[in-house]
Amino acid sequence: MLLGAFIPENAYSSILDIGTGSGVLALMAKQQNPNATVEAIDIDESALIDCQFNFENSPWKYDLNCRNQDVFTLPLHQQFDCIVCNPPYYENGLLSASESVNRTKHTIDFSLENLFIKVKALLCKNGHFRVILPCSNAEKWSAFGASIGLFLIERIVIFGKPELPKRNILVFGTTEQQVIEHRFIVRNVDNSYTEMYKELTREFHNKII
Repeated sequence: MLLGAFIPENAYSSILDIGTGSGVLALMAKQQNPNATVEAIDIDESALIDCQFNFENSPWKYDLNCRNQDVFTLPLHQQFDCIVCNPPYYENGLLSASESVNRTKHTIDFSLENLFIKVKALLCKNGHFRVILPCSNAEKWSAFGASIGLFLIERIVIFGKPELPKRNILVFGTTEQQVIEHRFIVRNVDNSYTEMYKELTREFHNKII
């Protein structure tokens, strides 16, 4: 929800969603950028059944394309000014008994290093790579990105509750600049949604929260 909601309005013309699943993130990106074309890819063919259904029942079905494809096989002549990804970042977690869950959430046959390198090749000049990662390894990937020419330009620290950081949304660009940093709190101490969360996500819910 937050990765998609933080995508700026009317900022991009070509968007790639890597590991799209049901296509929700791609749809949010399109909602924020109605003039953009959106490519959504996933290695799990079964997930794309839901994705295709969701795309066809959206107001933007002619500008959305989902397909069963590995990002590492995308031709380099395809360039995007926004690439978004909610990657399989559980590098050290216990494996699930489900092979599909492992494929989705673990880096058994997936490397974040290779993802960053591929994204750099697919990103057009002045484009952005938007990714969500655990706080524990955000610094590691910021440093790796810089080493290959993907520079951190914005970091949004997501707190589940005050003083409980959970995730970082990291935005990378191709030009080094001063990093913009934000704190964002999802819930209050009493477990109710914060006003900042309600305001940011209001247009993406089908009910009042």
